[in-house]
Amino acid sequence: KQIGFSIDEIKKVILKDLSEEELVKFLADKKKEIERLADEEKQKARRIDAYLNNIKLERKMESNVILKELPEVIVASMREVIPNYEEFNNFYPKMGKLMAKHGARCAVPEYCFTIYHDGEYREKDIDVEICQAVEERLPSADGVSYKLIKAFPTAACILHKGPYSTIGKSYEAVFSWIEGNGYRIVDNPRESYIDGIWNKEDPADWLTEIQVPIAKK
Repeated sequence: KQIGFSIDEIKKVILKDLSEEELVKFLADKKKEIERLADEEKQKARRIDAYLNNIKLERKMESNVILKELPEVIVASMREVIPNYEEFNNFYPKMGKLMAKHGARCAVPEYCFTIYHDGEYREKDIDVEICQAVEERLPSADGVSYKLIKAFPTAACILHKGPYSTIGKSYEAVFSWIEGNGYRIVDNPRESYIDGIWNKEDPADWLTEIQVPIAKK
């Protein structure tokens, strides 16, 4: 082709006695076609760039996975199926008031986490158990259970910076790392909250550690 014209198109123009007006229209139509094809190619290039960026991001995130022990801990806990992540803003204060009523004292250093009983990341109808490490095991009451959670010698952990609405990418990264490194998941994943709405106004500054108990296959 020459400037987007096929040999057949060039022959048709040469052999056909076109008026100046017809030739201008032919060339204008051809220009539009070339521009349309160029836009389609640019869109393809943008999609490829986005795909490559996602691959790079996932690899970078996977490289940030660390292994550590999850210690045995006494917790106050409540379990519910909540409609979405925003409901945590009501769920945690609810348990906090009941713990105060029971005289429960938080352990030091503080360890606050959520166990996901669905066994996977979900955005709605989430079966969660919120847990707060406490100094002693009190009698369970008012829907709050005081119990001992066993230790796990190995957990794959990754830090998620930002709002909970974007945490799915971090879950994908840690699950991919587990599969790619010959491990299997042996218990439900947890989220340990380091920074959040209680001490950081901007959700971009929230910091959460995803903890997934694992063992070698």
